[in-house]
Amino acid sequence: MEPDSNCLSTDDGSDTILETIREAIREKRRVFCSYRPGLMAFCPHVLGRRPDGYYVLAYLIVWDKLYAKGARLSPRRWRWLKVSEIRAPHAAKGQWWTAPPATRPPLSDLTVEVDADAAESELRSVRGS
Repeated sequence: MEPDSNCLSTDDGSDTILETIREAIREKRRVFCSYRPGLMAFCPHVLGRRPDGYYVLAYLIVWDKLYAKGARLSPRRWRWLKVSEIRAPHAAKGQWWTAPPATRPPLSDLTVEVDADAAESELRSVRGS
């Protein structure tokens, strides 16, 4: 994929990967990457840290050329991805995918750094001011 003005791209540096995911969450962009070897497309919703490293709560669009099982709004598409296993991510504009908030996996044992739902609430309150 060639980066363009609608994409945030990165090399394989972990700090750059984290920044790409942070920005994708804040701007509600899709992420395309390699993961455990395979290709994946997902909408990142939460970035946080556990004792063993950073994780991103992803709503899967495509994994290794196969569509994620389940309907487009299925809670079966939620996955915790270990950031250290993400390679060559690119964030791009596109339709934001999610499922009903009640289906979202718990954020237990996670120190949340960025949450798309919280960022949206903050944006609404700033606009309403």
